[in-house]
Amino acid sequence: MNKNILYCKNCPMWYGDIDEKLGPCSIKHMRGKVNYITYSRHQCDEGFNSEV
Repeated sequence: MNKNILYCKNCPMWYGDIDEKLGPCSIKHMRGKVNYITYSRHQCDEGFNSEV
């Protein structure tokens, strides 16, 4: 795993269950996206930067 890539399971905007491997992305949900459930190892495609 690349340290510079943010995965859903490490994002504070993701409220998933690591055991189930699925959960909602708060950013996608706030934007009204129909498919806001993501996989825990999904790379962030919302441009969220946890470094800021």
